Amino acid sequence: VVGNAGVHIRNGAIEQPIASVSLQENLLVSRDRADRRRQEPLPGHDYIRLDHFRGFEAYWEIPAKEETAVKGKWVEGPKGALFDALAKSLGKLPFIAEDLGVITEGVTALREHYGMPGMRILQFGWSDKGAHAYLPHMYEKNTVVYTGTHDNDTTLGWWKGIATDKEKQAVRCYLRPPDDGVVWAFIRAAFTSVADLAIVPLQDVMELDSDSRMNTPSCSDGNWGWRYLDNQLRIEHSDKLAKLTDVTDRVVSASLKKGKGKAPEQIAAD
Repeated sequence: VVGNAGVHIRNGAIEQPIASVSLQENLLVSRDRADRRRQEPLPGHDYIRLDHFRGFEAYWEIPAKEETAVKGKWVEGPKGALFDALAKSLGKLPFIAEDLGVITEGVTALREHYGMPGMRILQFGWSDKGAHAYLPHMYEKNTVVYTGTHDNDTTLGWWKGIATDKEKQAVRCYLRPPDDGVVWAFIRAAFTSVADLAIVPLQDVMELDSDSRMNTPSCSDGNWGWRYLDNQLRIEHSDKLAKLTDVTDRVVSASLKKGKGKAPEQIAAD
């Protein structure tokens, strides 16, 4: 939400203004708040992911009286105005741009102008030639790669219940899954890619199936209920993940740099 009134942005789309306040005035309010918090780290977070990022460039506007989203029009979004104001106060913007699906050149240009990494989902990369943009050989460094997100099935669930024979054949050809299975083949592919950041859901680290899926889009029931149990966290998980993190030169944490934490080999030894 930008300011207390006027233009409200949720999930990358601008909602109906609730007061006659200009975008510029709202940005001044937001920048003032950002100035006061400039020296504070993001509380409990390293990055903020902007879902439906394409809405900042242009969004689909639907009259309130319409019952469906069919009748609407494309409207120009705030584009750089919001990000310029935030950058003046925050410096480097801590945003990940969710740029999945059909993305225009304008959306890509906006993301690249502000140095925001885009997203790549390994589960999306196997159906046809057009999907190969999600495979590691197509990545650029300023990218965040996921095995799957909260909106995907777990990788094991995807493999067992969603992946087609064609997709499985492509996975076997590209990854040659080793003895420990397809899930860790996906994790290794993410970690060994050139993407600056690799994100793996805990369910994949634990190799859990569809019963542990977090969210199913367009389904109103049964979502966001999964929680891990203490007895599911096992040393072999941390050992395997720490060794892979070390050999792929992905930093474990800032505390390890300062000598306050355990190195991967120490974790394994414990």
